[in-house]
Amino acid sequence: GKDGLLITVSACMATSMLAGWASFSKIEMTVLFFASIAFASLIRDYLSGNRGFNPLPFLALGLALSTKLTAYILIPSFMLLVLSIPEYRSFRNIILGFIILLALPVIFAVNTMIHTGTPFYPNTISLLPPDAAHVLPEVPEISRLAEANAAPNDLLVNIDPEGFIINVSRLFRSWGLPSLLFLFGIASLGMRRKLSLVAVPLAAVLLYALIAVIVFNPVRWGAKYAFLMLPVLAATGAKWTKELNSPRITFYGYVLLLVLSASIIPRAKYLYAFPGMSTSLDFRPPDTVAVKPLQEWCNNNLPEGTRLLSMWKRERYFSDHDVIVIENHPIGRRLFLADSIEEEMELLDLMDIDYVYFQTSDPMPGDLENSMSFLLSDKLEIITEVGGFTLCRINY
Repeated sequence: GKDGLLITVSACMATSMLAGWASFSKIEMTVLFFASIAFASLIRDYLSGNRGFNPLPFLALGLALSTKLTAYILIPSFMLLVLSIPEYRSFRNIILGFIILLALPVIFAVNTMIHTGTPFYPNTISLLPPDAAHVLPEVPEISRLAEANAAPNDLLVNIDPEGFIINVSRLFRSWGLPSLLFLFGIASLGMRRKLSLVAVPLAAVLLYALIAVIVFNPVRWGAKYAFLMLPVLAATGAKWTKELNSPRITFYGYVLLLVLSASIIPRAKYLYAFPGMSTSLDFRPPDTVAVKPLQEWCNNNLPEGTRLLSMWKRERYFSDHDVIVIENHPIGRRLFLADSIEEEMELLDLMDIDYVYFQTSDPMPGDLENSMSFLLSDKLEIITEVGGFTLCRINY
């Protein structure tokens, strides 16, 4: 109903994690959209006692799996809900559902395997190793930086009672208003002695949260990926409170207090001003400089077919030209292991690189730029500096 929709949307808009990720030009919101359709459809069928087979949840989850591999951690909770609906448990419907679910991901996996030798490249979570040309060489300097930046899974490592409770509460707080609305719905069912409806949806949520914090380290990453459940939590809580045996003003007053406590007023001002903004949204981590201005300059000034080598990994791409990221490309990583500038130039030529760009003040994480002879040689001709980035032509 309209009331439930208003409450659900308000709770999601007032949740910092959802509002933050929605402002990035990343694919997380696409995964969230498909995951919400999949789980909302299943929970609706479960709560309404649906007796017909609905292909929509399987199709929606298949689209989520095709969008980002992260969505695979949704499968256990999804299957728990599927097996809780009697009509879905028949052998025929299970097979049909999985055909719908896996059709598009399998097409992507087969296509990837044809090109690279492994279905989930560059993630090598497969018994099939990538082809020799697609093996990412081990670079000690990069591995050292990765280890230095890696944090332990503090939810699992810190097992003393006080630390455990702190980390669990940190995860819970990151879910914001949707989780509180979900708990409020559970409480309202308890008041009406209908807690039997809670068991399966609650188990699915807890299973997904547990998988998220185990798979992703540290706990803040688990919190990040647990956000895929948040709109469904809000909608389910709103549905459960629909028949609350108390004046509606009590419920709306409760929700209003929660929304105000979540600093929705500054966010509402931003949303009100958004239609008049002249700049587009950009992914810009706090420790990097936006590369978008440089890539737009390249779009306007470099010939078609140009290939760019990026020395900086954490960025989004707005380029009309091919952009090769040195740390993600098998041949690019071999540049770190080259013994001479001649070998480096051969590798650059093999990748057909025309230009290279890097952040002017800090070309690469750590001191990785010092391992590249061509960056310090006369092989580079500076073309321009735009927005804190330097663009150079490679003179073979």
